Amino acid sequence: MNKFIIVLVISFLYSCKKQIKNKNTVGNNIKTVVVEEATIPIEKFIKFKEFYDSIPNIALPFSNENMSKYIVFENYDMHDNISTKTDLVYGKLPKHISDNNKFISNSKRISYKSTEKSDYLVGNYFYPVNKFRKDSIYLIVFLYQDFEDIMPAVKTQLNSYNKNGKVLDTLVLDNKFHFELIYKNNFVIEDDFSISITEHIINYYDDLDNLMPKSSLPRIDKKTYSYHINNYGNFEKSK
Repeated sequence: MNKFIIVLVISFLYSCKKQIKNKNTVGNNIKTVVVEEATIPIEKFIKFKEFYDSIPNIALPFSNENMSKYIVFENYDMHDNISTKTDLVYGKLPKHISDNNKFISNSKRISYKSTEKSDYLVGNYFYPVNKFRKDSIYLIVFLYQDFEDIMPAVKTQLNSYNKNGKVLDTLVLDNKFHFELIYKNNFVIEDDFSISITEHIINYYDDLDNLMPKSSLPRIDKKTYSYHINNYGNFEKSK
């Protein structure tokens, strides 16, 4: 009996040693699979796949023009002091499912209202509106209502994921809001997965902070940023 137990123990130790050796010598892909299988429940993979499959596909190139039907962004008249209006068109947005929050943000809390007439609430609410893929990288375009200080804003954000729904990286493509200045972006995601974002800051004030005459054209400052999506799902600035 004792000899039998000793044989079992030796066999077990040899098996463990063999597994450790395989993990250290076979390569990073095997390591990654072992780690993911050990830490990510299959249920999360299934739920993420169901969530991802429910989102409409988009064809690249894709730009801010594709999002205009979901956004109200009326020009703010500085001279007539007309109230700013920056909002989402809730009737055209996909129905929000709160269980999917874990696939969007673990911690960010934003301002939200469930219908056009309801009050703003504090919550973790995003609207997934489009998706596309780069090999094994899953990408989702979101819209959400937010505030810049006290001014309402609408943001367009791109998230990248692995197959289990883990967020790999995030990139704000557009941030529309009015204050004393008007902020908005033009962006395009090309079919080679390069991303160009042009930030517009529209200014109706002169160098002395005086409101310019109504007939004057505003000053527009533009900055363009370029990114690409690498094989790890990160949004890297292009050189």
